[in-house]
Amino acid sequence: MILLRQLKEFNEALILALVIFLLLQFSVQNFKVEGSSMAATIEPGQYVAVNKLHKFKVDMARFSALIPFWDASHLGEVYPFQQNGPQRGDIVVFNYPLDPDRTFIKRIIGLPGEQISIIRGVTHVNGERLNEPYLTTTPRRETLEFDALGPNEYFVMGDNRPHSNDSRHWEHHFAVHRDHIIGTQLISYNLPIDLGFANPAD
Repeated sequence: MILLRQLKEFNEALILALVIFLLLQFSVQNFKVEGSSMAATIEPGQYVAVNKLHKFKVDMARFSALIPFWDASHLGEVYPFQQNGPQRGDIVVFNYPLDPDRTFIKRIIGLPGEQISIIRGVTHVNGERLNEPYLTTTPRRETLEFDALGPNEYFVMGDNRPHSNDSRHWEHHFAVHRDHIIGTQLISYNLPIDLGFANPAD
């Protein structure tokens, strides 16, 4: 009896560990930052863990078809974990629009529907100056203006503005679509050695 009880407890612990592992794999992903575009907020060589749940979406037409006497098809696709999407100031990891095989890490500056302009290095959103306390330096001579962002489109820049390849430089592909965003930063951390488990992000 004792052996059977111990075996049952072992199996329950194993199943619980497997469930937790799968949930973490589904919701969190780790990246190693290679470039200096987010310095000094995130330095090269640091790791970031990102929350991937924001991009989990449910097709309500298909979902409601599984439940008798309930029709929610008019809701279309919904994001149950983050309905409004990433927010201004969030640090995100995403697939580079000009090369989806590369991953970048930047800060969200502009949200869907907004218009971004840069006047002598100072960022403006819909004509209003944006407070950016995380910056240490900016290209003071930089003056740029961009079209308004479309639905589910975001304008991103690195905190180390003089050394960041971001929305300012991608011409007609300046916006990052929500579908290209892998996740929003949860934490950044250091490891004494490279364990080789994280994907690179620039």
